[in-house]
Amino acid sequence: MGTSESPSIRKGQRAAGPELLRLIALFLVVLCHASAFSGIDRPALGFGFEQCLLFFLEGLGSFGVDAFLLITGYYMVGKRFSFKRVFRVYFPAWFYSVSLFAVFAIVNRSDPSFFGAWTIFQAFFPVITLEFWYVSIYILLLFLYPLIELFFKNSTRTGQLIAIFFILLAFGVYPAIPGLMDIGPLADVFLFVFMALLGGYLRRYPDALVYRRWAKWLLFIVPIALYLLYVVLGPYLSSAYGWDVEATMQYSHMRYSLFGGFSALGAFLLIKDADVRSPGLRNAILFLASSVYGAYLVHGNPYMNSFLWKGLFEARAFVGSPWLLPYMLGSAVAVFVVALAVETLRRLVLDRHLFPLLNGPLGRLDLLLYRALDHLKQPREAVDEQK
Repeated sequence: MGTSESPSIRKGQRAAGPELLRLIALFLVVLCHASAFSGIDRPALGFGFEQCLLFFLEGLGSFGVDAFLLITGYYMVGKRFSFKRVFRVYFPAWFYSVSLFAVFAIVNRSDPSFFGAWTIFQAFFPVITLEFWYVSIYILLLFLYPLIELFFKNSTRTGQLIAIFFILLAFGVYPAIPGLMDIGPLADVFLFVFMALLGGYLRRYPDALVYRRWAKWLLFIVPIALYLLYVVLGPYLSSAYGWDVEATMQYSHMRYSLFGGFSALGAFLLIKDADVRSPGLRNAILFLASSVYGAYLVHGNPYMNSFLWKGLFEARAFVGSPWLLPYMLGSAVAVFVVALAVETLRRLVLDRHLFPLLNGPLGRLDLLLYRALDHLKQPREAVDEQK
């Protein structure tokens, strides 16, 4: 099973193409939140441009999340479990959860709901309480990833494709069939594992799946075209036959919607080897992309969601106006830029001083773990030699 990788990947560098896609994915997630948390009563709008627009924008979040995870799986190949990595994922989530809770608690100090035991516990322990669902399952994936690496090392290429296919059925096809049992949060775990497997497969076999450019464009465009048809046909049928429009459109904005998954895969295949010739532009993309995760945490905080989309940028005031779409796009751009700026400032001020202090203790913890694992391997290797 031979593999080949681009020179930049072999050197451990990050390519500009996937990092640019990471930035685009963040903006689409912001647009998704602008629609999902706007407070606009979509069923009350009736069938028309505005109702279809809001469903379309919310569904963009599926593309964004899938693109994030695909890139993550692509870069995780060959990496050992590390407490340093877990901390780098956990700490920004904890920092923004606690700091934003403190800010909103001060602003709303007359509201007793801010000072309940569960509310405070949730703010200080955001991962175990699923305040940031993405972070919680991402950290779970970091603990599971050694098993994924073990699977890749001990399976054939055909076996890997079979596993990817069956997990796709579990999280993408199964929930779309009406009347079947909802697998709930387990679908999100399947989604993360699937994208880690798919990203790892593409890293090991760069010309896998589709290698002709026209096929990559089809993989990107066809799901988008089908999705556009879905967001128009679904509301229309709901209006014509009295169906529950939210229930009818549910699959379009599920995180494991195949529309978003396949279009994200097509976009990734198109852009992963993109050549950014300008060193300045390439460095800017890589620098900004390093703030994407924290920017997601800034604007995706539960308190911020309400403040941004029902307070600061109240799209409901533009319902019935031709300015609804421009206003939502403009507000999403503003949130995108400010969130990136806030996270960049945090990284430059806090991480630069904090992580060097903790690298030593966390590194020693990693070393103890690796020694323990090596110790467990030695008796097994001795038994294998005897055989």
